[in-house]
Amino acid sequence: MIIIRLKAGLGNQLFQYALGRSIAISNNTTVKFDISCYKQFTKRKYKLHHFNTKVDIATKKEIIKLRKFESKDSRWHWLFNFFRYKKAVHLK
Repeated sequence: MIIIRLKAGLGNQLFQYALGRSIAISNNTTVKFDISCYKQFTKRKYKLHHFNTKVDIATKKEIIKLRKFESKDSRWHWLFNFFRYKKAVHLK
């Protein structure tokens, strides 16, 4: 199972949804979405429910189980950090 953390506005949500579905299909697995950040940040709202999308919401238990892989002792730590802190490079 793959869990994608949705963040930001509608455009980003659509991209994150498409990315998650693509990865899940490529790996023959399921995808769930973490929408917990929308409880804290009220500037943006979760809007994928307005579209014809198959969105399975990850439970709190599933999210906590996944977070154990984010610890510094985990062999997966570098992968999570690679995607989390990736910055755009501006070419001149």
